[in-house]
Amino acid sequence: MGWLMRSLTRPVMTLALALLGPLAFQPSCGDSTRPPPCAGETLGGHCWEYIGPSGVVVTAVAEAEGTSYAGTFDGVLRYNRASGAWVQTGLAGKTITSITALPSGRPLWVTVAPHAPETTSAVAYLSSDGGRTWQARDGGLSSQVDYHGVGISFVVDPWDLRRLYLGQGNGLARSTDSGFTWTYVYPSSADRGIDILALASSSANSRRVWAGGLTAVQTAFVLRSDDRGDTWSVFRPRGFAEDAVVAVTADPRNGDRAFAGMWRAVWVTDDGGTSWRAVVATRDAGFVRALTYSELRLIAVADEGALGLYASDEGGTIWDSLPVPRLASGGTAAASTPDGTLFIATRDGVWRLRLRDRSGS
Repeated sequence: MGWLMRSLTRPVMTLALALLGPLAFQPSCGDSTRPPPCAGETLGGHCWEYIGPSGVVVTAVAEAEGTSYAGTFDGVLRYNRASGAWVQTGLAGKTITSITALPSGRPLWVTVAPHAPETTSAVAYLSSDGGRTWQARDGGLSSQVDYHGVGISFVVDPWDLRRLYLGQGNGLARSTDSGFTWTYVYPSSADRGIDILALASSSANSRRVWAGGLTAVQTAFVLRSDDRGDTWSVFRPRGFAEDAVVAVTADPRNGDRAFAGMWRAVWVTDDGGTSWRAVVATRDAGFVRALTYSELRLIAVADEGALGLYASDEGGTIWDSLPVPRLASGGTAAASTPDGTLFIATRDGVWRLRLRDRSGS
């Protein structure tokens, strides 16, 4: 558990966001109209726009129906496009570890961590009005007065929006009734010897779920379920070693292909987890903290002091390092929208990124 404790007290938290959930697996064919002029900085044909909030470490990000949400160490902020300002929407005093906005924009899910080990806090919250009010939804979840019970990772099943998965510092829990009740599914009872740092559902296989994390002996692992979380297969490939899987995502076209973000690398499996290989290995990349799809382009967000951004159009076999703004700080999370726009959370606010399409326009 030491890795989790350190990550919660560092300026940048290790997040495995639910942003790898429904929105990330809704590839769009795009719009045939010409994109609007770039209001920010164009680098390599890609349009970057900084939307803030300035000076704020953003721990999670989501976008739904034109509204941006940012998780911070002090609650959830909502972006007002008309004024260009961020407003507090609630949960002040709580560290937000993930935000998930469903395709309809409602409901909005967040998971939280207490500010101090002795603090008791609900783990998961639901808002049905854009963050104006919140309801705790963590019946049956562990409510330890320490960091073991925090919500670290979260994903909604895109095939059944009532089915939720929540990773904690004591195992993996599942709800089949929109969070009213939860059951631990790995291990079968709360066990403080495992951190579930990353979760992803599959839009290519309605019964498959992926998870990743760190064991008590500081060994990385990946989990796969083929029955919506009833049972799990465990993979500890050689090469993971003393590392942590902090991000996972599944290929929306190939149910056997999944990706794991780790220290200075992205790993891929093409056979459902039996074998893995590193496909991105950058000496200065730090942790690959987020993996998401922008349309059918896979994006990896890394924290290398400054922001590191990598993209693959070739099923994760060939990667390009994308130019990023000079002032962009280390990446912490990412979200994508059906039109292919990316929202990248950093140690200093959020960047909105419109990637050049494959034709070069």
